[in-house]
Amino acid sequence: QGTINDPAIEKLKINDKEQYKEDYIQFIQEMSDYIHSHGLELIWIPATGNRGISFLNDYNFDGIPSIGGYFDYVFVQPNYYQNSILTEKSGRTDYTYEKLVEKVRWVYTTLRDHIKKQNLNTIVSIEMEVYRSILYDYISQTHIEENFRESLIERCGSGFTRECLIQYTYDAKEIAFHYLKSQKDVLGEKYKDLAYYFSVDFKVIDEMEGFSRRLGEEYV
Repeated sequence: QGTINDPAIEKLKINDKEQYKEDYIQFIQEMSDYIHSHGLELIWIPATGNRGISFLNDYNFDGIPSIGGYFDYVFVQPNYYQNSILTEKSGRTDYTYEKLVEKVRWVYTTLRDHIKKQNLNTIVSIEMEVYRSILYDYISQTHIEENFRESLIERCGSGFTRECLIQYTYDAKEIAFHYLKSQKDVLGEKYKDLAYYFSVDFKVIDEMEGFSRRLGEEYV
């Protein structure tokens, strides 16, 4: 994170938090300079985890605004696909679609504006996240969800009926589609620069492309 509340501080038993933050930022700057001196681009895909906007707006907890300008591309992970609960300073709350829109809006407005003050050329966007939990063949054979916000065993029980598995994969695709939908709600369109995470199977992208086209949208 590169903040005074970075979990690494406690693990490494660091006493001077401010010095740690300065050293961290200096390292990122030197790495950026080195990579750019070789004519290459630097891409960062930071996770927001289950943190809500109240934490993301606090630079003592969120290092993305502090170092984002050293990168050519910053693709923020909303981590909506994986998490059903968000943590705000006021407490825990459901990670609803409305909360996703709030986080996506933060990326394309507040975060982008802050990073642009450091580097006008940095592209700020999000990562589209989806895993094999959307594939019927995968979960029907393994009976294991992959990084989805809802447990497969809790949803379908030990019987794993075909009907339940089909509904489960549909719901997972709908959650993944929300990443695209939220951009349209915030920006009026799908943003042109996006990162895509699709686990280890190209069928995941094919499945989402088909699902999105049935709703009149292009996933990729």
